[in-house]
Amino acid sequence: MDDARTSSLANDQAGYRGLRDWIEKVDDLGELLRIDNASWDAEMGSITQMMTEKSRGNAPALLFDNVPGYDQGFRTLYGSLSSVRRVALTLGLPLEHERKVDIVRRYYDRMQDMELIPPKFVETGPVMENIMEGDDIDVLKFPVPRHHEQDKARYIGTANCVITQDPDNGSFNCGTYRNQVYDAKTIGCQITEGKHGRIHRDKYFERGEECKFVILVGE
Repeated sequence: MDDARTSSLANDQAGYRGLRDWIEKVDDLGELLRIDNASWDAEMGSITQMMTEKSRGNAPALLFDNVPGYDQGFRTLYGSLSSVRRVALTLGLPLEHERKVDIVRRYYDRMQDMELIPPKFVETGPVMENIMEGDDIDVLKFPVPRHHEQDKARYIGTANCVITQDPDNGSFNCGTYRNQVYDAKTIGCQITEGKHGRIHRDKYFERGEECKFVILVGE
């Protein structure tokens, strides 16, 4: 990619809205590989592993579409953060960083004077356009992958965001925890000891209460 194109992308890189826009910007960077007709059953994971192992730390993001048994547009994204530039893009940092340590230092510096953004409650938006409730719920409507041949199940949550709320003080936590799909209407959430999501969960369970949480996938 020429310097002028890189400079233009660097100036515009902080403005992405959601995963679809992020994918377009990664495509503009030349770091997106589109793959059709890969199976959800270990094939996506195998392709990603091979691409990552031979890339020497600069593998492209892999966007799988036309998954057998699913409609076009029901896609799966792998390797979103497998390059330094994509990490920079995701964090809203300049794209010229070439070393991981530079990303860490720059983000650490920015966090020192970070201003919190209050939530905005809305009544409309993309997140409300497709709603499934009750008997209509079917998690397996999506090409949920079994990542590895030794996995015993399919996992919809790996690069996800799980939101829980502390029942004592009302504070929220966002964490990344694995979500196994047991059937079309049942998802498990594995949270190891010491994590804030686990602390919240244990508080509810100790009281004999349900622990409600939100799983964000593909946003």
